Amino acid sequence: GDARPLRCRMVAPGGWSLQRHWDGEGPDTQQAVREGPWDFVVLQDFSVQAVIAPDALAEYGRRFAELARQVGAEPVLYVTWARQHMPEMQAGITRQYAALGRLSGSRLAPVGEAWKAALEARADLVLHTADRSHPTPAGSYLAACVFYATLTGRSPVGLPGRLVVRGEGGVEQVAADLDGELSAFLQQTAWRTVGLWQPAPRADGARET
Repeated sequence: GDARPLRCRMVAPGGWSLQRHWDGEGPDTQQAVREGPWDFVVLQDFSVQAVIAPDALAEYGRRFAELARQVGAEPVLYVTWARQHMPEMQAGITRQYAALGRLSGSRLAPVGEAWKAALEARADLVLHTADRSHPTPAGSYLAACVFYATLTGRSPVGLPGRLVVRGEGGVEQVAADLDGELSAFLQQTAWRTVGLWQPAPRADGARET
């Protein structure tokens, strides 16, 4: 009874840095931002850029955040997760995105911190695929719950664990099909984590300023 239409566009060639997006080597990402109107523009550098080239993340993240504001959108920083075999990366990733958030006045979507909390709570949880980098359906679901909470200010607790998306030609595809116990755990973890990184929402769903 409270559904909102969602219009989104993704420009995400594999392994691209924000600098490559800015320089326009392929898809015109700057133009995609300008073609809004958008409520939010989500910015994410490639997975390890925050720790191997933090200055580049800061510079080009700041540029894109300023561009987003020019078109009336709020920039949101996608705080990525650590590789499975290098969990110590998370502290550096989060630190650099938090610094960029302060520099650019951007909101954080603390996905990596939610992954860290979930993995620390459940040793049997599998969020990485075999390449130890990309997400399993559970990992993607946890990320989605973080974004739901970050963008709406509402708790994801109680959302369905089975998600069906309709693609081109009306063909439906199952994006996630998690059992109730697992989906509830991931929803709760996302909500707690977002609460640590964002101002607490009011009862009406708005956020205190």
